[in-house]
Amino acid sequence: MSSSASLVAALSNIRAQAQELSGLIQANQKAKLRNWEQEREQKQQLISSLTQSQDILRKEKARVRAELKAQLARQAPPPKTPANSSSWEAAGDVVDLQTKLIDLNN
Repeated sequence: MSSSASLVAALSNIRAQAQELSGLIQANQKAKLRNWEQEREQKQQLISSLTQSQDILRKEKARVRAELKAQLARQAPPPKTPANSSSWEAAGDVVDLQTKLIDLNN
């Protein structure tokens, strides 16, 4: 009977350890779930903020592009003479390059 009593005691000890481990696992899962919920909210806020920033940058890009085109349109081409014929073309090239640079950066 003593082996039976020791077997019952060992079984009780194992059962207690299993319950303790089960409690730890459940607590760990709850903590992970709480952390995930907090991270999810933070990530959603970050995504929203980045989306707003992207919209602002798109509007700024469109504004700058329109401003550059308007600036070029306001410049009336001077009468072509050998001395200034290339300067007007160069001004147009600069605006085109600025517009392309803005496009490449976005």
